[in-house]
Amino acid sequence: MSLMISTQNLSQLPDIDRLKQISKAIAALDAIVSPEWEFRYFSYDANWDRGEACAAMRDGDGDEYLILFSEHGAIINGIAEGIEPWEPSAEVIPGEFQEFVFTDPVKSLGATFCVWRKYGDSKWQAGHNPLGNDDPDGDGSESLLFMLDGNPRTYKDWAEEYYEGELADELPLPILQQVYEGKPLTRQMVSDLNPNLSDWKALRADLDEIGYPYEF
Repeated sequence: MSLMISTQNLSQLPDIDRLKQISKAIAALDAIVSPEWEFRYFSYDANWDRGEACAAMRDGDGDEYLILFSEHGAIINGIAEGIEPWEPSAEVIPGEFQEFVFTDPVKSLGATFCVWRKYGDSKWQAGHNPLGNDDPDGDGSESLLFMLDGNPRTYKDWAEEYYEGELADELPLPILQQVYEGKPLTRQMVSDLNPNLSDWKALRADLDEIGYPYEF
């Protein structure tokens, strides 16, 4: 059994471009499975700022992350409920990411962990573990980053539990796999994921914001 992603185990975190594709995929899947925005976990704004995109996870109970994707690379700011946040120092955070970290909304959120990687780097780096121990989830990173492993079954297992009672049936793994691969969504694929979806105009708007391709 492979180890979970955490600041103590960053080798399990995919590279920047793969992470971007995964982030788009889970945002697109949430838009399909949960048409009501306020109940979604995952979102993605392909035009967050000029030349930048931002992925987000919010569970509604205080756990969340923001991932900035830019020409320089990617940085993840995570905040876990119940853990004292810290303020990353300018000496630790690369200059290319400092505007993201030291301005709102990230500045107001604080952080319990921060992870970054620049294009050309061979691995991800972590800023600080506030507990200063070897607990892999001492900063909340294991609990918050699990969905980024690139395995569509991870989303399937999670969504079928989280959206229990709302899903018409089990989510078909082959279609989830296609979404994780970035294949354009068709009307049939969407209907197989959520037979009850009726507002196709709203879904197209969501997918346009995410930057996920579709053919309907």
